Amino acid sequence: MTAESRHLLEALWAWRRDAARQAGAPPYLIVSDRTLIEIALVKPATLGALTEIEGFGQAKLDQHGQAVLKVVKAHVFSPTDAAFVGFKFVKERPSAVAAWAAVSLVFNLLSAFVGLLLGGQALRTFQAQAGKVDDLQTVFQLLVPAAPALVSIALITLAGMALVYSSALRLFVGREDHVTFRIGQDEKRVALTIVAFTLIYFAVTVAVLVGLGLAANISEAFSSFIGGFFVWVTPLVLFAATTYVIVRLSLTPIIAVDRGRISLKESWVSTRGHFWPLMGSLVLSIVVFVVMAFLALMIVAALNHAISVGTNGAVPRDLLVRDQNDDSSIFPLIVSEVIASISNGMLLPVVLGPLVRAYQAYDAPDTPTQAAPAIHA
Repeated sequence: MTAESRHLLEALWAWRRDAARQAGAPPYLIVSDRTLIEIALVKPATLGALTEIEGFGQAKLDQHGQAVLKVVKAHVFSPTDAAFVGFKFVKERPSAVAAWAAVSLVFNLLSAFVGLLLGGQALRTFQAQAGKVDDLQTVFQLLVPAAPALVSIALITLAGMALVYSSALRLFVGREDHVTFRIGQDEKRVALTIVAFTLIYFAVTVAVLVGLGLAANISEAFSSFIGGFFVWVTPLVLFAATTYVIVRLSLTPIIAVDRGRISLKESWVSTRGHFWPLMGSLVLSIVVFVVMAFLALMIVAALNHAISVGTNGAVPRDLLVRDQNDDSSIFPLIVSEVIASISNGMLLPVVLGPLVRAYQAYDAPDTPTQAAPAIHA
């Protein structure tokens, strides 16, 4: 029996205990263990499929069929269904999304203003030149004067992410039924998880670059064609390696909030053998979000153009375009941060939806625990 089937069986047992308690009857009279085990293995999605399971006749189907299917659906991961959980949440809980966007906006504006205050021209020079310079010494010379601003921005961004992500996770895993913001252990664990992810991403990147670099140098001695092949394939391998590791560890923030501990191992174990369904669900949800965001930006840009024409240029046509080297007008900065915050507020549930559904379906902790509660949408 797979981890997913075991987790479903535990959920079915929990449902049967509640049903037996309500009926005042022994659990085995509700549904037998053999029948529950077969349900966990087959994972029926319809009432018709449920009737094909031995021990689930018409009487039990009428009495418990819908309840059993509800348990199965809540604990079996469907990539396409999971991809749209977040969109359903955005539609049904816009106030929660607005709250996360508002808090994100506060932290985004704070980091932007702190960057301008502490970094100024040094920060702009670093942002403009760092990616164009290959010499590490030159990069370091650009980094030193911009370091205070960069560190401050990183800390403010980390604090904002921890605050918003913890709030969203508590709502999604069912620990709370409304949006709350506080500074506590959840925020600390989520912040540490973000730092851990950053370090892991860096470590994987270095390992891949060093490994492929050595292979390319060795191959170059035998064939220049093979050496050139490594240059071409390195970005693909780097993307594949980092994506695989991050997706396998992506349940860690949910575990940190729901179980109160940081455990990379539990996420790695839970997602074993499930990389492609989870990856597919995340890609589908993000692609749909990007398409919708693009269409929304096109509509806003068209309205901006129409308003600019109607006001004879009083409202600039490039309202959505911010010049990184121009600090003379703060309005474009605020507009860009508002748009970014709204996008982040909507993207958060879009990404968390598939992850929480995977957590519910693939949950495989080191020690037996109760099944994760259903998403509160």
